[in-house]
Amino acid sequence: MIYEFEAEIIEKKIWSNKYCCLSLKIPFDKIELKPGQFFMVKVQENFPLLRRPLAVMDFEESSLKFFFQRVGIGTEILFFKKVGERVRILGPFGNGFSYPEEKKKSVLLIAGGRGISPIFYLAKKMYEHRIPFVLIYGGKAKEDIPLMEELEENSFNVVYVTEDGSFGKKGMVIDFIEEIVKKKQISSIYSCGPVEMLKKVSYFSERIDIESLISLEIIMGCGFGACWGCAVRIRENGKECFKKACVDGPVFKSEEIVW
Repeated sequence: MIYEFEAEIIEKKIWSNKYCCLSLKIPFDKIELKPGQFFMVKVQENFPLLRRPLAVMDFEESSLKFFFQRVGIGTEILFFKKVGERVRILGPFGNGFSYPEEKKKSVLLIAGGRGISPIFYLAKKMYEHRIPFVLIYGGKAKEDIPLMEELEENSFNVVYVTEDGSFGKKGMVIDFIEEIVKKKQISSIYSCGPVEMLKKVSYFSERIDIESLISLEIIMGCGFGACWGCAVRIRENGKECFKKACVDGPVFKSEEIVW
């Protein structure tokens, strides 16, 4: 079911003048919501015209959280919103992550930069469903992995990776995947982040023949399949075609995506 409603900003947290988390009070206690789904947020009344797609970072007790990075006009306006202001929201949209069939086996969650947003909510749900997991959270530098405190509060098993070595292991996320997969006997991989990272995760998954689901971060116009602004090249039944990330995704099986 799709809802349109007005929500009040009740809490705001920023990191390095670059990343922001907004907590919004919404008029619902319960929504059928899967990790990986997103809402379209109207950042202000007259400009910009289009809403901005934001993945759900968390939802509990009428509080919806969005985590995002300042990357354009829309997120710039949203970044400077104050507690007490209100925004209009439409959603939820898209297909989210599905849970593994064998819940006793460990899964690997991978988040690169702002891709932590849907992965954070997925980790909470994995924890609630008693599915064991390891989370790799990587960024260029320490300032690019800002949700450390929130992850520690939930006692998640997290491996931090930074390209410059300013925190955690030094290197790229992909450098540590194979070691963890073998050590923890990982049965499936769930990831969100930069395209190059997702592409390497996809190739790795294909090489060792392991299930892999990927949430694409992609520009969207309408969010509900009318504009084709989020077309993704997909391989289906041996042929290539285009699907819409907003309604067919943003979560796809990695082997379906034509990189």
